Amino acid sequence: MGFSDRHYEQDSYSDRSPSIFQHFLGASAVLQIILLNGFFFLLNMFVGGAENWVTANLALYSSDLTRPWFWWHLVSCGFAHSSAGIGHILGNMFGLFFLGRVVEDHYGKFEFWRFYVLSILFCSTLWLATNILFGTEKASVLGASGAVTAVILLYILNFPHRKILFMMMFPVPAWLVGGLVIGLNVIGAGTKDDNIAYDVHLYGALFAAAYFYLQWNFQRLSLHDNLEYYRQRRKEARAQKNFKIFSGEEGEQEMQLRDAKADKVLEKLAAHGKESLTKEEEKILNDYSRRMQQKHNR
Repeated sequence: MGFSDRHYEQDSYSDRSPSIFQHFLGASAVLQIILLNGFFFLLNMFVGGAENWVTANLALYSSDLTRPWFWWHLVSCGFAHSSAGIGHILGNMFGLFFLGRVVEDHYGKFEFWRFYVLSILFCSTLWLATNILFGTEKASVLGASGAVTAVILLYILNFPHRKILFMMMFPVPAWLVGGLVIGLNVIGAGTKDDNIAYDVHLYGALFAAAYFYLQWNFQRLSLHDNLEYYRQRRKEARAQKNFKIFSGEEGEQEMQLRDAKADKVLEKLAAHGKESLTKEEEKILNDYSRRMQQKHNR
């Protein structure tokens, strides 16, 4: 009997609970983001002191453009909220929790993280650019509002006819909420209220629209995924090039290619549900269903 086979050794190792860090890594992207925002908020509240030291070191300043060593503020500002008012962070995390989970299920955990972080970077960069071009002289910007607005708009673009409880009372279609979000922020951007970055909210909405309509996929940002993507594209191009128009092989090879794509979509459907499918994958699935229906009716 080996040392690890002894019952008292098995108990000591098998009963060991996962660490907090392991629980964090296993959580959804939405929960991870909420926890990170909450951590920095509480840290600022209890350690930041009267100067809000934590928030001040995470916020983005208009002067940061000329200080490259502070360019990390372009992302860190999206995880910082002032402890002066809890309503700011609660409002952001509330919207992220209820709508962000559906978006994460639709695109996947890691793609959601990529979308979220890049939306912060996009909003921060445009905020810096407009400050320089138009001389608005806004001292700093912080908060998750731009990224959360991007997530909310991406939900609305994907599911425009789903019902959302507006003000937690009135069920309205998602597209109407999207119109209200855009409209109110456009109106707000014309005011002199420097406490709310309406322009950053609009940048978030713009980022979501570009992501959706241009069918971006940041998964291909990694070298490995890029290689896999272009390898698959070359394989498909070669298959199409080898079609023999007059021999009757074209139809057969095309069907095989379409069936192979459908098989991949069906595997994803079984593993992650229908909401995980992209629009292109839904078209492939509908095409496959139609062909099977035609085949059955012959």
